[in-house]
Amino acid sequence: MTWNFQFAQRVIIILLIALAQNVKAQLPPYVPSDSLQFFYSFDGPVPNPPFSHGKLQDLGPRGYNGTPSTFTNPIVIRWESDRHGNIDGAFRLNGNERLTTSTYKGVFDANDRTISIWFYLDSIARDTITYLPPYAKEKILMTYGYGSNHEFTLSVAGENIILTTGYDGWNNYSKLGVGTSQQAPLFKVKSKTWHHLVVCYSVAFGGKSSNCKVYVDNVEYGFFNLLYSSNLDVKTLLTGDVVFGYNYSKSSLGDTTYNFIGKIDEIGIWSRVLSRTEMSHLYTSTSTRIEKNEKVQINIYPNPTNKFCVIKCPFTIKKLELLNSNGQIVLIKYPNEMHYEIDVSTLGNGVNTLIINTEYKRKIIKN
Repeated sequence: MTWNFQFAQRVIIILLIALAQNVKAQLPPYVPSDSLQFFYSFDGPVPNPPFSHGKLQDLGPRGYNGTPSTFTNPIVIRWESDRHGNIDGAFRLNGNERLTTSTYKGVFDANDRTISIWFYLDSIARDTITYLPPYAKEKILMTYGYGSNHEFTLSVAGENIILTTGYDGWNNYSKLGVGTSQQAPLFKVKSKTWHHLVVCYSVAFGGKSSNCKVYVDNVEYGFFNLLYSSNLDVKTLLTGDVVFGYNYSKSSLGDTTYNFIGKIDEIGIWSRVLSRTEMSHLYTSTSTRIEKNEKVQINIYPNPTNKFCVIKCPFTIKKLELLNSNGQIVLIKYPNEMHYEIDVSTLGNGVNTLIINTEYKRKIIKN
């Protein structure tokens, strides 16, 4: 009888372990599932979802898992806070890393598509490249397709968002809101701030790479208009890896200065043009994660507040980080006390995130 009981216990443990290893995170409710090709949430940490057996889990129906890699050994997967303040909710790229998906023969063979990506740029990169005003170095967000005249790249150059087509990455490019080098861009990228970028392509827009509608932080900026006459037909981009943070045509030549330095989060591609309502939901979404430490009694009062608030913990507060509604760290303190008062009067109205001892996360509402 004892042997049977012990055997049953072992079987249950084995089944539980197998079940845990095959846990797949759920697609967030604000992410459209219709025509979804893949979606990466980047909710860590390793070895929990979204990684399974070293692969980044695709939360869409196709299972296009991604592979992180670096130019150094060992490979280090870095997690940092996302725009909601989840301390392990975004993927860090430090210029030596890239995230590569498998070859996507079936992803881009549709006439329409939408690309959505959240990004956080550490700093504005400058250079002396006169044909990329205002003299900025490209930082690659993503590339797909590979080979001569068959590459499509989204990147940040200085304060501008760039769409490039063609293998060399320079001959055919479009700068958001710019028709000539003398015109000012309609939108400027800010460093140390989360931005949401959506690019839509449709044959209904004209069928060429110059006909991509662009939305930044839920604001429509119209079409990309190429500065040069060549318009690559995006429908030819049917093969090749999808790579984030890295550009084959530059890095393969040993130049890694084009690699992205910052954070990326919630990347999705659909084989249709999303509606404006769907785009808005992707932009205004709030975190659906449940933190394991939410039951710890931490008092913050008054909350909401417009000036000061007091934090009272049942343990010593060794470190405090305050993030504004854009995910920027605006305050870091080391109180070494159980009670502490902070000034929030300079913050804009909205929901701010307090991280205590890099482990406990709470919301502070400024009104």
